[in-house]
Amino acid sequence: MPPQAWKMLDEKVMSSVELHLSGEVICNIMEENSTKGTWEKLEKLYMGKSYEEDDKALLLLRSLLDSFKRFRGTLLFGKNTLKYDTVVSDIISYVKMNKASEWEA
Repeated sequence: MPPQAWKMLDEKVMSSVELHLSGEVICNIMEENSTKGTWEKLEKLYMGKSYEEDDKALLLLRSLLDSFKRFRGTLLFGKNTLKYDTVVSDIISYVKMNKASEWEA
């Protein structure tokens, strides 16, 4: 594909991306001249560590067996964010606690 065709395609894609953004977000990416630059700027601004941590933690909680239903609800109650490492630690503690109570019974 000739360079001019790539440039036109890039402009179309960038316009399509911009159509799906709010005015506030567009103000943050106005200086970008390519789709790649726009995408990288959006990632830098909005794909922070806390979002990834929340996603990983929620995926882990959703993957637990049904027997963890109450535990899941308790862990999520009243929390705005979750840290993956904390969720893993809580799951391990919960399993150990349940094993100990099984042994006592």
